[in-house]
Amino acid sequence: AKKFNVEVEACETAALIHDITKEEDNQWTEERLIENGIYDEEILHNRELWHSQTAIIFLKNFGIKDANIIEAVKYHTIGKNDMSDIGKVLYVADYFEPNRKISNIPKVDKFKTLDEMVYFVAKEKIEFLKKQGKTPHQNTLDIIEKAKLLK
Repeated sequence: AKKFNVEVEACETAALIHDITKEEDNQWTEERLIENGIYDEEILHNRELWHSQTAIIFLKNFGIKDANIIEAVKYHTIGKNDMSDIGKVLYVADYFEPNRKISNIPKVDKFKTLDEMVYFVAKEKIEFLKKQGKTPHQNTLDIIEKAKLLK
């Protein structure tokens, strides 16, 4: 966040809450998705993404109304074109989180912009999912498509 002059406090808030519902059981999580009108079929068919949607309920319960923080938490797993810088930082940080088994993590200094980092992460996620025989979320694919258009 500091390297790219992004609000550190907002990034910290998003980082602290983004996985708050990750360990909830599937029944609880599914009920929260339905109660809150979350009908994205790509998300509903991939339980690994559910927590990103239910975590925003906690943000609201904690009185956090900052749209950029809410967006960051909601899209930290799949990304989204035109994310706020807070969203981009969380998307990238979540991928590079120390508990992940990623073999060759590039140094932050390698990247000139935050958008380069987002593109790198989206590309890596797509490759990883395809190797597992899974289909990446359309948002992640859209990040790559937009980057191709801008080159």
